[in-house]
Amino acid sequence: MTLAIESNLHHGWVPDGASVLVLARLDDAGIWESLVPEFSIAGRGDSADEALINALELLDDYLLLCAREGQSFEQAQRGLSRGMRFAVIRELASLVLGSRLHRGARPRRDREYRIPLNVVGIH
Repeated sequence: MTLAIESNLHHGWVPDGASVLVLARLDDAGIWESLVPEFSIAGRGDSADEALINALELLDDYLLLCAREGQSFEQAQRGLSRGMRFAVIRELASLVLGSRLHRGARPRRDREYRIPLNVVGIH
Protein backbone atom coordinates (compact mmCIF):
# COMPACT_ATOMS: atom_id res chain seq x y z
CA MET A 1 0.00 0.00 0.00
CA THR A 2 1.33 3.42 -0.94
CA LEU A 3 0.00 6.25 1.16
CA ALA A 4 0.66 9.51 -0.57
CA ILE A 5 -1.59 12.50 -0.32
CA GLU A 6 -0.72 16.05 -1.17
CA SER A 7 -1.15 18.37 1.79
CA ASN A 8 -1.20 22.16 1.81
CA LEU A 9 -0.65 22.35 5.57
CA HIS A 10 2.21 24.53 6.71
CA HIS A 11 5.19 22.34 7.59
CA GLY A 12 5.48 22.02 11.34
CA TRP A 13 1.79 22.64 12.17
CA VAL A 14 1.34 18.96 12.99
CA PRO A 15 3.59 17.96 15.90
CA ASP A 16 6.51 15.64 15.16
CA GLY A 17 5.56 12.03 15.74
CA ALA A 18 1.80 12.64 15.51
CA SER A 19 -0.19 9.67 14.28
CA VAL A 20 -3.82 8.67 13.98
CA LEU A 21 -5.72 5.46 14.43
CA VAL A 22 -7.74 4.44 11.38
CA LEU A 23 -10.26 1.61 11.47
CA ALA A 24 -11.47 0.02 8.24
CA ARG A 25 -14.13 -2.61 7.63
CA LEU A 26 -15.98 -4.14 4.74
CA ASP A 27 -19.70 -3.40 4.95
CA ASP A 28 -22.52 -5.72 3.90
CA ALA A 29 -22.71 -4.06 0.47
CA GLY A 30 -19.04 -4.82 -0.27
CA ILE A 31 -17.83 -1.23 0.22
CA TRP A 32 -14.92 -0.48 2.56
CA GLU A 33 -15.56 2.09 5.29
CA SER A 34 -12.87 3.80 7.33
CA LEU A 35 -12.99 5.86 10.51
CA VAL A 36 -10.47 8.23 12.11
CA PRO A 37 -12.04 8.38 15.58
CA GLU A 38 -9.79 11.11 17.02
CA PHE A 39 -11.18 13.55 14.46
CA SER A 40 -14.61 12.01 13.68
CA ILE A 41 -13.62 11.60 10.03
CA ALA A 42 -14.97 8.76 7.88
CA GLY A 43 -14.03 7.58 4.39
CA ARG A 44 -15.18 5.01 1.86
CA GLY A 45 -13.66 3.11 -1.03
CA ASP A 46 -13.73 -0.02 -3.15
CA SER A 47 -10.72 -1.38 -1.21
CA ALA A 48 -9.34 -0.93 2.29
CA ASP A 49 -6.51 1.16 0.83
CA GLU A 50 -8.95 3.45 -1.01
CA ALA A 51 -11.08 3.92 2.10
CA LEU A 52 -7.97 4.68 4.14
CA ILE A 53 -6.67 7.22 1.64
CA ASN A 54 -10.14 8.82 1.37
CA ALA A 55 -10.27 9.27 5.16
CA LEU A 56 -6.74 10.73 5.24
CA GLU A 57 -7.57 13.17 2.43
CA LEU A 58 -10.67 14.30 4.33
CA LEU A 59 -8.58 14.59 7.50
CA ASP A 60 -6.07 16.78 5.66
CA ASP A 61 -8.89 19.04 4.39
CA TYR A 62 -10.26 19.37 7.92
CA LEU A 63 -6.83 20.09 9.44
CA LEU A 64 -6.14 22.72 6.77
CA LEU A 65 -9.42 24.46 7.63
CA CYS A 66 -8.53 24.40 11.33
CA ALA A 67 -5.06 25.82 10.63
CA ARG A 68 -6.57 28.62 8.51
CA GLU A 69 -8.90 29.46 11.41
CA GLY A 70 -5.90 29.82 13.73
CA GLN A 71 -6.45 26.62 15.70
CA SER A 72 -3.63 24.40 16.86
CA PHE A 73 -3.40 20.71 16.02
CA GLU A 74 -4.50 19.87 19.56
CA GLN A 75 -7.53 22.16 19.26
CA ALA A 76 -8.47 20.46 15.98
CA GLN A 77 -8.89 17.10 17.68
CA ARG A 78 -12.56 16.47 18.27
CA GLY A 79 -13.67 14.99 21.52
CA LEU A 80 -15.81 11.94 20.96
CA SER A 81 -19.33 11.89 22.32
CA ARG A 82 -20.21 9.14 24.77
CA GLY A 83 -22.13 7.25 22.06
CA MET A 84 -19.24 7.59 19.63
CA ARG A 85 -16.73 6.39 22.23
CA PHE A 86 -18.90 3.32 22.75
CA ALA A 87 -19.05 2.69 19.00
CA VAL A 88 -15.25 3.01 18.67
CA ILE A 89 -14.65 0.68 21.63
CA ARG A 90 -17.07 -1.81 20.08
CA GLU A 91 -15.23 -1.59 16.75
CA LEU A 92 -11.86 -2.06 18.45
CA ALA A 93 -13.20 -5.05 20.38
CA SER A 94 -14.53 -6.46 17.14
CA LEU A 95 -11.10 -6.11 15.54
CA VAL A 96 -9.31 -7.76 18.43
CA LEU A 97 -11.82 -10.38 19.51
CA GLY A 98 -13.17 -11.01 16.04
CA SER A 99 -9.83 -12.24 14.78
CA ARG A 100 -9.61 -14.66 17.71
CA LEU A 101 -13.20 -15.84 17.49
CA HIS A 102 -13.03 -16.40 13.76
CA ARG A 103 -9.84 -18.44 13.59
CA GLY A 104 -10.58 -21.46 11.48
CA ALA A 105 -13.77 -19.82 10.25
CA ARG A 106 -14.29 -17.17 7.60
CA PRO A 107 -11.48 -14.61 8.01
CA ARG A 108 -12.42 -11.17 9.34
CA ARG A 109 -12.02 -8.27 6.99
CA ASP A 110 -11.72 -5.57 9.63
CA ARG A 111 -8.42 -3.73 9.77
CA GLU A 112 -6.70 -1.34 12.13
CA TYR A 113 -3.88 1.05 11.17
CA ARG A 114 -1.75 3.50 13.14
CA ILE A 115 -0.66 6.05 10.54
CA PRO A 116 2.19 8.51 11.24
CA LEU A 117 0.97 11.76 9.67
CA ASN A 118 4.40 12.84 8.41
CA VAL A 119 4.63 9.63 6.34
CA VAL A 120 1.51 10.43 4.32
CA GLY A 121 2.44 14.03 3.72
CA ILE A 122 0.33 15.66 6.44
CA HIS A 123 2.73 17.94 8.27
